[in-house]
Amino acid sequence: VGTTGGGISMLNNNNLSNSDFLTGAFPAQYGNATAGVFDLKLRNGNDRKREYTVMFGMNGLEAGVEGPIRKENHSSYIANYRYSTLDLFDALGINLGTASIPKYQDGVFKIHLPTKKAGVFDVFGLGGYSTSSFFSKNYDTTGAKLNPLPKGFNTYFNNHMLVGGVQHAYAFGTQTLGKLILTFSSQGNRTLVDSLYQQETETFPWLRRSYVENKVSAQYTVTHKFNARKNPRAGLYYSRNIMNMKDSIWVAFLNDYKTRLDM
Repeated sequence: VGTTGGGISMLNNNNLSNSDFLTGAFPAQYGNATAGVFDLKLRNGNDRKREYTVMFGMNGLEAGVEGPIRKENHSSYIANYRYSTLDLFDALGINLGTASIPKYQDGVFKIHLPTKKAGVFDVFGLGGYSTSSFFSKNYDTTGAKLNPLPKGFNTYFNNHMLVGGVQHAYAFGTQTLGKLILTFSSQGNRTLVDSLYQQETETFPWLRRSYVENKVSAQYTVTHKFNARKNPRAGLYYSRNIMNMKDSIWVAFLNDYKTRLDM
């Protein structure tokens, strides 16, 4: 609750390449990281033949496709989509014995486009959405299940995260590489709470909370390889964060909503 994650990570190991995890001091290219850096890399699709993937497990119902765009220049594409297995079980009427069923879906893609003279272009995207709801009618009076509020309230938690961008790499000879990365990302969560009356047949919007953070960033770096031990890198990094945060709650004695956050 209150994060972009959930019971299942939206990162799909079928699409990940070699990745780096860093703690402590970080290279300047990672911006204002303070605790840790997980530098994820998406792999390229198969540039020789088309392949399909279909999987079913606790992580979800999953389908993927990859293959060449043009075999002559080794360009390729890869895409994958996943849907909540637990949501499918719930739709079939299978009782999982929990206070709420996490419902989620996510997708990822990458297009790899090498050229003869203009460098290598990569277009990529990753996104996911999850929701979890707690209904008063399913309230467990024994306390065995997690219920965020007392009986008489319906609670909805919605979370999203997405990132998309373009990368261009260009080699200035055999020892110097320039790389430009443009990205847009968005992450946020929304909490809705409805109070119930008239024997729980009518709802009233009691709490509305929405936290969304959008970010636009651009990065250009130049790396020169003098030898196996000396590879200096220099560049520029720009980012802009756009916050949209709202929080209001109904106050009975005021007969109005009280705004607790609006920015």
